[in-house]
Amino acid sequence: MKTYIYFCLLLLLLSCSKTNSLPEKSLVKSIENAVNSEAGPGNYQLFYNEHQLSAIERMDDFSINKWEATREQGVVTSISISVEKINQGITKTKTYSVNYEHNQISLVSEHPADSRYLISHTHQMIDTFRTFPGGTEDVFHEGVFQRNADGAIDAIHYFTDFESNRVQVYQFTFSGHTSDFQLEDTFNPVYYFSLSFYEPYIASLLGLKISEIPPYQSSFLDENGDYREEFVTAQVTGFSNEQINELTYSISDRPSNTYFRRFIYE
Repeated sequence: MKTYIYFCLLLLLLSCSKTNSLPEKSLVKSIENAVNSEAGPGNYQLFYNEHQLSAIERMDDFSINKWEATREQGVVTSISISVEKINQGITKTKTYSVNYEHNQISLVSEHPADSRYLISHTHQMIDTFRTFPGGTEDVFHEGVFQRNADGAIDAIHYFTDFESNRVQVYQFTFSGHTSDFQLEDTFNPVYYFSLSFYEPYIASLLGLKISEIPPYQSSFLDENGDYREEFVTAQVTGFSNEQINELTYSISDRPSNTYFRRFIYE
């Protein structure tokens, strides 16, 4: 009788263990774009090494762009950026060494004429992303990321030409799925306009983030001082197993189009 009771208790413990164990989230392996339900340009392939993002490949009709990280003991030590011109059969590659000092990360090319990057961060959240075009020391462009106390992005300020020219981009958060919704900042279309402020693929390979909560809407003050409300608005239209399958979004400058971004998992 005691043996039977122990056996029942064992089955109960095993059952509870299975019930309480949370399934691991799948990794995104590809992202497909569509415009008005027709296939659009700029699809992505993502590659991983031991569940860490190791490369991002972006393909369109004319070129294949690839950002690839080299790691040593889990730490990114170099990033290569290659561009293959499909029709010309030409591939050009730039390789950057990655250096860490306190809360700053610098990327320096093996060729002095290439752009150089300097990133400051707090707990893997980007504070500033500075680009030195052409490897110069005196001239730089900088994105400054402002967040609220909860780590959600509030504004991105872009400074260029010695801070005389500034554009502000305001970001807001998703109204639903705020706790379970997961998406690389790089692939959130709400950052459509602000992608020129920094190198998003470099940030993703380094494991850096913009916001603790993914925004669903952006607005900005352009160079002419005109405030554009709801510049890009995104909505989750496919969601299952705590992971997003599809985003639908609109761009105010192109009101007749509806854009889709679909996520395929391993």
